[in-house]
Order: sequence, then structure tokens, then C-alpha cells
Amino acid sequence: MDLPKLNHMLACYAVFLATGHTVAQRQIKASTIRNYLAASASFLQLFAGVPHRDARHDPFSHTTCQPINSVLQHVNKFEKIPDRVEPYTLAMQKALHSRINPTHLPFRDSRQTALFQWFGVALQGGNRRCEWCQLPKHRKLSTFELAPTGESRAFTLSDISFLSARMRAINLTTALRDRDSVQFAVVTYRWQKNGDHGERKTYTRNLSNTACDSVGHLLSICDRYVRLLGPSPPTDKPLAVYATSTGQVLHLTSDDATSLMRSLAKEVYDVTTPHGSRKWTCHSLRVGACCILWAMGHVGEFIQRALRWRSASWKDYIRDLTVQARAHNTAISNSWDLPAF
Repeated sequence: MDLPKLNHMLACYAVFLATGHTVAQRQIKASTIRNYLAASASFLQLFAGVPHRDARHDPFSHTTCQPINSVLQHVNKFEKIPDRVEPYTLAMQKALHSRINPTHLPFRDSRQTALFQWFGVALQGGNRRCEWCQLPKHRKLSTFELAPTGESRAFTLSDISFLSARMRAINLTTALRDRDSVQFAVVTYRWQKNGDHGERKTYTRNLSNTACDSVGHLLSICDRYVRLLGPSPPTDKPLAVYATSTGQVLHLTSDDATSLMRSLAKEVYDVTTPHGSRKWTCHSLRVGACCILWAMGHVGEFIQRALRWRSASWKDYIRDLTVQARAHNTAISNSWDLPAF
């Protein structure tokens, strides 16, 4: 068999392995697939009749062929998605909304209320963990995660600006005093994983559903920061803060967000096992934002732009959705009486 045919045969074997067809009947990592392929190439070499011919390589080279590379790259990409987490859903946001009363003064600065607002913003922005909250070791205000530039990696007060319906700037004091005058919020993503630092995203009011009103949430978030840290709070510190029942002001952390999501998963989806609960993390917010747009029929270009991807990586965030099952049923039902095809 010539070498190009052997290349494609091993590429097909790599796909077979990548889809869980192993002795243990489970998915394996790209590094393990490479070991399988190396063993297979060594075995085939026994029958090649050509010294040192490697079925993984391009002819006359020691470079892995393109078909095999394509499979391994796809598996590597899949592995980089954190634990294939489950999406944070609108059903979970509804359940959380029913728990809180942000107008009740003792609770408007609580951790749960603050997280509800940040979750609401993230469902529109697809915000990554490092863009808004801190790691547990940075819970206290005296420390926070830094970007390579030496500034806060997470949003600060200076990253949020507000506009009127006529797109005129409204200063923060006026915006907080007269919330009805605010129609838009513009968020600057100071530091992004994709390298597009300083990208700006516009949010608009959702007055028909206050639980999902990202601009209203951002107003409350900024109001809390000013209220808890004084009339002239620093604008270069992380914005996501809350107050304990004793009045101590702390940063929101990934542990706070994860713990709340997992309690909501138990309430909404009856997820009670530790293995099941671990599928909800801070990254669930980004997955959830992607799934909402996909479920509502938005095209890939819209999703990619709305959630700030530079590539088609959004496709890896789509999950098995009941709305797709319903749409498939509708398509079948609507085709029932059509001529055979």
C-alpha cells in the first residue's frame, strides 16, 4: 500500500479512537491517540518492505501528515474547553431571581444579589471568569488578579459608561440618580483572552424583563461599588464586590459563583451527585450565552461577534438542547404530508 493511503488509513483510525472506540469504551486524549498511532505505524513497518517508512508521515519527510494532524488538532481543541461544562440557563436565572429582593436594603449588597446581577450581565456578554470576578485567594480587597500590564484583569468602574437614548454620555452620578435617563451601557473589555484588548460592547435596556436587564444590572453594580467604597471610590480596582452580613466588603470570587450555580442546578434540574454538580463552573455563563443565541436561531457570525470570538470556537460550546429537539419535531410534522422525496 502506498504511503498516502496509509496516511488516510491511520487518520481514520485516529477518528475511530477519538470517538471513544477504545478498550475501555471512553474518549482518550490526543497524546494517547498519538501513542496508539505510533504503535500502529511500528506494526505496519514490519510489512512495509521499505526501510524506515512511517505510516504517519508525509512522503520523504518526518512530518506528521495533514489528515492525522487535522484529527489531533480537533481533539486538542476539544480538550481545551474546560471540562465540557453545562450552560448556565435562563431557568436557573429565573430561580435565582425568585430568591432575591434587591430593593430590600439589607439584601441589596448581599453576595447572592450581586451574583444575580453579574450573571445577568454575563448572559448577554458571555463574560469569562477573569473578566469580572477573582480567584478565591483574592477575596480580600487588598489583593486582586493583575493583567500582564500591571492593571486589574477584571472590570473596573472606569470600564463602564452610560448613554441616553440619543447616545449622549451620562456621567455616573447622574446615571445613578436618574436611572430612567439611561438607555445604553458601554463596557470596555480591558483585557481579553483573544488579544483584542480594549474592545467595547454596547448593552441596551430590557424593560420588559428586568431580570435580564443588563443595563439595569450594571447600574446596580456600579451603585453598589460607590456605596460600599465611599463617595470617591478608586476606579482602578475590581468592580465585583459585595458586603457580608457584618458589613465587611469583599470581592466576588469564582468559588462564590460556582457554589451558587450548583445550588441552582440542584433546585432546577435535581442534580444531586458531586459528579453532576461539577459540570457547573464560572465558564457555564459563557456556554449559556452561546446556547441561548444558538437556540433562538442566530447565525454563527452573529454569535461569534456578540460573544467576542475571533474564530468559530463558539461551535464547541453548543450543547444538546431541547429546543433543537422541538424544532426537529416541527420540521418532521410539517413535512408529513409533502410528496415523497
